[in-house]
Formats: sequence, C-alpha cells, structure tokens
Amino acid sequence: MLACLARKPGSIVSADELLDAVWQGRPHADNTVYQAINHLRNAVGDDAHDPLYVETIPKRGYRLVCPVTAVEKDEEAHPQARRDLGLRVVGVLVLLVLVASVLTNIESTRVSSDAEQMTENDYYLLGRAYLHEENPTSLMQAIENFKRAIEANPGSAQAFAGLSESYSDLYWTLPEDDLLVKAKDAAEYALRLDDRLGSSHRAMGYVRHYAGDYEGAIESFGTAVTIDPNDIRSYAWLAASHEKKGDTEVAEEILLKALQDNPMSGQLNNRMALHILQNGDGDWNRAYAYFQRAMSRQPDYPYPYGEVAYYLYRMGQLEEAIHYASTAHELTVGSRRIDNSAYLLVSILIDIGDYALADKMLDEMKAIEAEYAGVTTLEIQLQIARQDLEQASTLAHRAISENLHDDSVVSLLATYEMLIGHIDHARQLYADLGAMPEGIQPGADTGLYQSSDLLWGALGAVNLAYLEKSAGESEATSSLISNALQFIESVKTDYPALEINGSVAYVLGQIAALNGDNDAAIDHLRQAVDDGWRQTWFARLDPIMAEAIKDRRFGKILGEVDASLAETRNRLGFSLAEN
Repeated sequence: MLACLARKPGSIVSADELLDAVWQGRPHADNTVYQAINHLRNAVGDDAHDPLYVETIPKRGYRLVCPVTAVEKDEEAHPQARRDLGLRVVGVLVLLVLVASVLTNIESTRVSSDAEQMTENDYYLLGRAYLHEENPTSLMQAIENFKRAIEANPGSAQAFAGLSESYSDLYWTLPEDDLLVKAKDAAEYALRLDDRLGSSHRAMGYVRHYAGDYEGAIESFGTAVTIDPNDIRSYAWLAASHEKKGDTEVAEEILLKALQDNPMSGQLNNRMALHILQNGDGDWNRAYAYFQRAMSRQPDYPYPYGEVAYYLYRMGQLEEAIHYASTAHELTVGSRRIDNSAYLLVSILIDIGDYALADKMLDEMKAIEAEYAGVTTLEIQLQIARQDLEQASTLAHRAISENLHDDSVVSLLATYEMLIGHIDHARQLYADLGAMPEGIQPGADTGLYQSSDLLWGALGAVNLAYLEKSAGESEATSSLISNALQFIESVKTDYPALEINGSVAYVLGQIAALNGDNDAAIDHLRQAVDDGWRQTWFARLDPIMAEAIKDRRFGKILGEVDASLAETRNRLGFSLAEN
C-alpha cells in the first residue's frame, strides 16, 4: 500500500489500483482499502481533513501529498549517504515510521486465495470486515467467517466474541429471539475462554442491552473500557445503556470523559451530538458543534454527515440536507451496506417530486439488499406519492406478510393501508399492535405509540382513533386521542429534538381535525410548515384531514409548500442527477 502510493507521489491512485497492487487478487472486504488507509493515518497522527501525508480524493482514490526522495542505488553502499539522502518526508521520516508500524496491519488483512491456507486470524479479520458492513447479508457472512475461525481454533475467544456481536447486530435488524440466544451463548463462551479480553465483555454488553438488562449491560461495557480505555464502541454503548436507564447526566459524563481521552474520535463526537439531541437539552447549536468536530477530525466517517442531513431535513432545510446526505452516501459507495443517507435522499426526492431519480436510487438499493424492509417501505411511499395506489397495495401486502415481527414496520404499513383506503385492514393491523401497557411511559416505543412514527409524521394511536371513529366507536376514539396526547408530551420531555421537527405539529393537527376543530388543524399545519414539515403528498391523501383540506386556507398552505418544493427540485435536479 505504502510503496504503491510512494511510487506516484502527488498522483491519484485509485482503490482498485491499490487492491491490485497490494492484495493481488486475494479475497478482501469492500472497505479494505479504506481501513488500511486509516491504519496509515493513525500511525503518524495524520488528519484526513487537513492531510500532511495521505489525501482522500472523493470517488477517485488517494494520493501521497508529501515530498518523497528515493534512495539511489550507488548511495546504498555508503552509510553516511543513506543517513543523509535516504527516503525522506518533509517534517519527519514518516515513510520509515509507516513501514515499521503499519506493515503488520496491512499484511494481517491479506487473505490467501487458497482457502486451505487461510488461518484462524484470516477468517476472524474477514468476519470483522463483514460485521462492519451492517446489513443482514453481510452479517450472515460475518457469522460464517467467525464460525470458520472457531473451527480453525476452538479456543479463540475473539472469534466467539465476534460471532456474538454478529448475532446481536442481526437481532437488531431482524428481531428474532433465537438470534439473541445464540449471541448470548457465544458471548458466555468467549468469557469462559478469556475474561480478560475486552471484546468478550463488549459482546455480552450488546446481548444484555438488547435484552433490556441495562444494569447488566452497564457492568459489561464498564468492564470492557476498564480493560481497554481506547475501546470507543464500548464507551458509546455504555453511555447508551445509561440513557436507557434514564441516567442521562451519567451518560453525558461518560461521553465527555471518553472524549477527553479520545478527542479525535469521530464516533464519540457524533455520539455526543446525538446524546444532546435525543437525551440532553436538545440544543441544536451545541449538538451541531460536536457533529462538526466529528466531521473535521474524521472526514471519512459517514455517520455525522448523515445525522446532520436528517435533522436539517426535519427542519425543512432540504438543500442543505441533500448536501450532507450526498457526502455521507459518497463515503459508503461501494460497500454492501445500505446507509441511512440513501434512505434520506430517496425521501427528499419523493418530497420534492423527483420520482424518476428516486426510482433510480431504489433500484441501486435493491441490488444491495432486495428484501430489506426499509427499501420496501420507501417503494410503497413512492407509489403512494405518485398516487399509484394499486401498485402500492401490492407492495404493502407483500411487505406485511414478510415483516409481521417488526412493530415499527407494521405500523408504517398500516398507515399506508389507511392512505390507500384499506380501512378495515388498517384497523386490524393497528388493533393487532395493541395499546400501550399500564399507563403512559415516557419515551416508550411499543405498539401504537412509537417515537419513530412520530418523527416521521404519524402516530399509530391517532390513525387508529380515526379508524375507530369511522366505525362509530366514540369511547375508543377518545381514549386513544387522550393517550396519544400524553405520549407526545412525554416523548417531547425525553426527546427535546422533537421541538425542531415539524412532523409533531402535523400530528397535533390530525388530532384537532379528529376533534372537529378545523381552525386548530389549519393552525397546526401552518406551525408544521414553519417548523420544516414538507410532506404535502401525504396530506393530500390523509383521510384524517379530509374535511380540513376543503378549507381554502389549508389548500393555500399546501400550495405554498408545493411551489417551494418545485423551486428546490428545479434548482437541484441537475446536480442530483449528476451525482
């Protein structure tokens, strides 16, 4: 890797060139070059945002930007000449440092083309690479490689820990209980093999966190960071477990301490920003400062770009959101993972009415993960926006049969069924989700009450209230509306970032419409637009707003938004198509 860059100082070397020169046809993960470049930078403290040595050229490759002087053959016979005229880099002998400190890392990522020659460590490293791709297909490949590592060395605690993490991540994507059982079994075995290994405790921390045992998760992640104070992931999850317990101040203290020890970590700066928005005081400016630090200190880390894009989108700043989402997407191009920025870009394209480009992006996403629930729901959303309700219905029924285990997906699909006009089916789906258990629990994400739905601009309880009202069930309607209002207030307390989200005002407008107060519904719609809500395609089909939309004031507001979206589409259309 280093020699390949040094042969062409100042010239761009593509990732494919580096793969050909260094890996020479051997198996590798899609992000292998990216990881190797990070090893190079970390070894000498290089800054990808302001590089002294290795510069990233987006979509093209990398180049060595420091001067390099090669040793001439006749000088090699003279020690003094070698000391004076040897391989040099301005400021420090960086290439010599890199050779000494990074070569092992690069070599360790190589995997022999002959499967029989692959070692336990080869399988383990390949498993880690697949694990980081974060989609179901790659997670299954991670599991397979960790299993092979275990076959090669049944005493490998790190392989059992990696296997456990893979099952836990797969459980998060496909929440089936047997996956969490397998994750627990692997984590327990890793701990029996080596309880001094931080990754063994981290693996058990994931299991306990997903099982809702936050005290146990705190213990596991706490042990992991005690063993390895540089384990950034364990710090982040330790804070997340405290957040789940409601210990938000403790979570913030943990993140601040972790940042003192690891100030250059993009992941920790990004996590701190999310903590402020989701569990802290909701101060957007303060959170944005941490997002900026994450981007400046680790420019190749895509997540802060995607998070900023998401919040800008929710505030109605679509052009800025597209800029950040596009950057995040570019940083993940070529991986087997469907990044959240891709979903966001499709959502924005639907909102501004660029359906052709939305179609194109969805085709690219399906090529990566055709059966992923998020892709299917976006397809349905696109067809509803186009008012192709027949196609939307076909997709919805297929998706419902495949995703009945996922409350959030079923809730969203039930909303689509309501929009399409399948009232009885939507009512049954919402009824199956069930009401919240005893009382209203702040921030609880269960059944008809999910903050993810609220962020999107809907709430299952409100939609079911409309359906019950249509069926003449006035008592059930009143109860659902009352619980929905309590839930919204409780979530706003626990999730201050909702205050910068126009979707909440739209849901409150729906509740006003259900109560027959169209003036209040229109006032909430105006507030929603002022706060960034832009989903006019949804409002025009929303049966809850059927009476309010007859009011000229309602139509005028929607018309103003449509005009603004058309301007955005015309202004951005060419550049979006080019990218």
